Amino acid sequence: MAYGGRRSKAVRSLAELPLGSWRRTLITAAVLVALFAAMIAVASVSGPLRHTNFPGHPYPPPGFVQNPFSSNPDDLLNVADVARVRTEFERDSQIDLQAVERGDTGILAQARTGNALGSLRKLIDTNNAQGIAEHEQVKDDSVIVGQLSDPGGPPQVKWCVEERGTGIITYFLKSTGNVVRTQTIPFDYRIWLAQAGDRYLITDVGAV
Repeated sequence: MAYGGRRSKAVRSLAELPLGSWRRTLITAAVLVALFAAMIAVASVSGPLRHTNFPGHPYPPPGFVQNPFSSNPDDLLNVADVARVRTEFERDSQIDLQAVERGDTGILAQARTGNALGSLRKLIDTNNAQGIAEHEQVKDDSVIVGQLSDPGGPPQVKWCVEERGTGIITYFLKSTGNVVRTQTIPFDYRIWLAQAGDRYLITDVGAV
């Protein structure tokens, strides 16, 4: 009986050993996984992985893009704001084209302000004095929207559009519509927009 009892205890001990080992292994694995997750979380928030895009940690975060005019990965722009500025720029540009083609300086204030308003008004006045107008077809190769300080403007002007492409300009007589000449001009401009109420107006234009 004694021998049988000792044998029974030995069998129980052998049966319990793997179970205890697996429990310790699982606990150790769980601790290691938790430590690894904590390390990733810390690195993602304030460490070297903060600007890295990987599953579970998109960067830039949803709803934001990096400012294309900045090398700072923390310089982020709201996607909705970028889309709004681009829409405003396209609207302003269409008004510009209409004003130049009609010789109408009266509508320029709907699209421009500051230096940009004065320069385009001067061009239209010159054309009107010569009895000509311009029809321009614009083909954009790229339009980039971001924030960049205007070197010739006030510090509160931040939004900038970099537009590259080609313009085909047809000059014609306002009295008869006869074409005087046609000219193809490549362009590469940076256009700054200033907020005016609920609108963004072109305030300055410079070559890149």
